[in-house]
Amino acid sequence: MSWVPNTFFLVVLLPPHNVVLWNAASGTKIWKQTFVDPMYSFSLDPFDESRLVLVSDNSLIFVNDLDLCKQPSNHPKKYQLALGNKGRSDSLVPSITGDYHPHSNSMQGLIKVVHSPYCRNKLLLLYPRQITIIDLELMHATGYILQDRGSSQFIDMYVCTSDNIIYCLHDSGAISIRRFSDNETYQQESCYQCLVVSEAMRLCKSAKLIGLQAKPFTEEKLLFMLTDGRIVGWRLFDCDGPVDFLSEVQWEEEVRLVMIHNTGSNSSPPYSTKVC
Repeated sequence: MSWVPNTFFLVVLLPPHNVVLWNAASGTKIWKQTFVDPMYSFSLDPFDESRLVLVSDNSLIFVNDLDLCKQPSNHPKKYQLALGNKGRSDSLVPSITGDYHPHSNSMQGLIKVVHSPYCRNKLLLLYPRQITIIDLELMHATGYILQDRGSSQFIDMYVCTSDNIIYCLHDSGAISIRRFSDNETYQQESCYQCLVVSEAMRLCKSAKLIGLQAKPFTEEKLLFMLTDGRIVGWRLFDCDGPVDFLSEVQWEEEVRLVMIHNTGSNSSPPYSTKVC
């Protein structure tokens, strides 16, 4: 689920086929739209409330007529991510009658998509070992964040609003901080520098990580949950102590993530989290 920016309206995905718009202030349902393709994730464009991207097994579904008063069309545009070759970047290509494109297998393993709230027309695709940055004006990849085979996989990410930074949650329980670099020495594949990596956690086999979130506006505090009900909180520290705002961090200095709380397990574990 996701808030429509600057409103009391909440967009909720009810897998596999339904998208619902709620008025959270009155508790009423405004509309429900049913799509043909099964979907498991979505992202609202923070710069344009009429644009929504849904993730299905074989394609990205682009809705460009999202409206707070009436349901969108059930015939949206569908795209697949075609693998680049001979030095070319991956690119979004129109889906052919909803079938899997013969020259594309970049949809496999896709965990989620997120519109960047910092950079207009940037869409980030999260995979277990890669984050692909898509320019929606050019419709092709302009950058990648690659994870080595020996390193822990990505589970989730949080894209910041106050700086061009991505918080990445790994399956080891560690959080890494990656910041965009416009240094000419950095190639396309490494346009985001890894600046901070927290300590990993000891996780039992039955406890899995759920959703990474940051404190709105200030974004200096993070939390994630585990399926056993624990909530783990982290905070940015610099050489002077705890940081109050992400935008004030001096990345040339020593910065680290410190665990600030780890609640006990819960008999009724949650399955989703949203920081208010």
